[in-house]
This record gives sequence, structure tokens and C-alpha cells, in this order.
Amino acid sequence: MAADPSDLGSRQHKDFDEYLITPEKVTTLKAAGKLLLSVSTGCEEYLHERLSLLEQQLEKVNILARRMSYPMPASLLQALR
Repeated sequence: MAADPSDLGSRQHKDFDEYLITPEKVTTLKAAGKLLLSVSTGCEEYLHERLSLLEQQLEKVNILARRMSYPMPASLLQALR
């Protein structure tokens, strides 16, 4: 049975803060290259990765559009006129 979140004495789950790591630990792990995250922690690197992904996806769309492998939505056709 799950603990009632309103029950402050519940021992089923830790306080949320207990699951977090300290800023000092983040800095130490990051400096050692051991901060295992699925996203980049640097703004420039993150934006570069996202822009690269966007460019890849747009290239796929461009290839399909050149082949006309899929019907173009009427609203897009109107916008292009």
C-alpha cells in the first residue's frame, strides 16, 4: 500500500530533498567526468546538439518533399503560394 503524502510521519518514502545530490557533489562529479546525465549540462553544447538534431530531421523532410513521398498538407500549400 502506498504511503499517504499528507502523512508526515510516513516511512514509505524519503523526503524529496533526500533524493537530490548536493551542488558540491554535482561539481565534483562533473569535473571528474562522472556526471551521468542524458542531456548536456552546458548551454552551448546542448543548443548545438539540439540544432544538429533539428537539421538532420529537416534534411529528412526535404528529401521526402523532393520525392513527394507524402502528401503536403493543404494549409502548407496555401502558405507557400
